[in-house]
Amino acid sequence: MKSWFKVDLGDAMLANIDLVALKNQLTACYQAKSCPEEMFAVYRHESGELHCRLMVYLTSSFQAVAALENAQACGLPEGSDFGFLAGDELGARTLVS
Repeated sequence: MKSWFKVDLGDAMLANIDLVALKNQLTACYQAKSCPEEMFAVYRHESGELHCRLMVYLTSSFQAVAALENAQACGLPEGSDFGFLAGDELGARTLVS
């Protein structure tokens, strides 16, 4: 996948409620589109200025459907320390592993 989007949920210690709400929203979008393979989202904790931040990465096809207002275009996220959030879990494993 060439194009990705990221969403910064802020301080990881305070972002769990937002993460659950985003997971529910993305899962509903994924199911509404009949579960396509190219739609998946992952998350990870990243170092921030003072505290760790919770970042969500989603494929461009997921963003096209979900239309998250706070999503920013980005490249393929580097690393392998991602957790699965929503969408096609098998597709996400290719990034996570």
